[in-house]
Amino acid sequence: LLDLGLSSAVGRYVSRAFGKDDINEINCIINTSLFLFVVLGIVTLLMSFIAAGFSFYFIKSPEEVDLFRKVIVILGVSMAIGFPMRVFGGILTSYLRYDLYAYASMLRLLTANIFIFYFLQKGYGILALALITFFASLLEYIAILIFSMKTFTYLKISSSYLKKDKAMQLFRYSGKSFIAQLANILRFKLDPFVIAGFLNLSLVTYYSVGARLMDYFVQFIMSSIGIMSPVFSQYEGRNDF
Repeated sequence: LLDLGLSSAVGRYVSRAFGKDDINEINCIINTSLFLFVVLGIVTLLMSFIAAGFSFYFIKSPEEVDLFRKVIVILGVSMAIGFPMRVFGGILTSYLRYDLYAYASMLRLLTANIFIFYFLQKGYGILALALITFFASLLEYIAILIFSMKTFTYLKISSSYLKKDKAMQLFRYSGKSFIAQLANILRFKLDPFVIAGFLNLSLVTYYSVGARLMDYFVQFIMSSIGIMSPVFSQYEGRNDF
């Protein structure tokens, strides 16, 4: 929800600027969106601490409250760092370097799964999972940052590239994208709450297995077709309709 559709807006306008071969505009979009995502990351971090602070309202066991607080803060920090990294991920997709994006994702998956398997065998629990997820995600973020800097060698991070008109341009596009994302959440993410509320909490597990398989299928279709979006934006930047 906190993404506000900005990720799609970054990919769209960086791709268009790339099509125009306008290095200055690319840097303006990147720096402006980076600032916006840093703000969203700070908001995410604050919300995580607030959720951790009020956890005793909906968790009865004192031991579980302490564990929940640690887990939500760890994952909250990871998510907060992840928001600015979306800009650099947007650079890779705009330049159609899905291969590099995939390498970074695979690095995270392999690292996380190897350590999760090892530490679960040793008897560690949820807190260890949260820490492994955090450090594996951090590894992915570093890889994405390095790949994006190698892909767009003219990248410059400077406050001089912050532009109010670019921020308004991003929000005009992201607003529509956000409504679409919100609709998808309402369509596909409310089922577990309905099942838990009207049937039984344990049934959510069985339902989620089937739902996850469907998610994988949808992701496959989106990954197959979604790669064309930055291509179309590049053509638009070249005025090649």
